[in-house]
Amino acid sequence: MSIQRVDEDQRNVLKEYAATGQPLDPTPDQVGELNHRTALLPPVDARLQGGKIWLSLAPNTLALKKVNPEFSTLV
Repeated sequence: MSIQRVDEDQRNVLKEYAATGQPLDPTPDQVGELNHRTALLPPVDARLQGGKIWLSLAPNTLALKKVNPEFSTLV
């Protein structure tokens, strides 16, 4: 399994957009910079333990979990 996260402090496009002054019509360069600064980090590998995985998520956190189908039958 792999996990990628977005939270209030990391990879948060709303926070980064506010830092730019919230332009109503951002330029292509501004959009590119926002996309660069808020792109997801590489996934972190996680292992199931007893058929479960435990995540501690702060409020307003989004976690993308992907299960490798090759290993899903081994759990």
